[in-house]
Amino acid sequence: MQNVLKACLKGEFQVACDNINIVFDEGYNIVDLINTLTRVMQTMNEFKTEELRLNYLKEASIIKMRTLEGNNSKL
Repeated sequence: MQNVLKACLKGEFQVACDNINIVFDEGYNIVDLINTLTRVMQTMNEFKTEELRLNYLKEASIIKMRTLEGNNSKL
């Protein structure tokens, strides 16, 4: 999951999506993926600013909330 975030931080979104799809296709639940991404975000040192880290965490929280409301799409 750390590779996914590193790819996002570099602007390599296709690489990040490909990595997420590999994990998703292994049968992991989207909520589990978001929880893991959130934990990794909290400990990664690659974020240039704390504000950027908080923005990523905010977006992950929004995705988790929508998923718990019933939206289970990969998008």
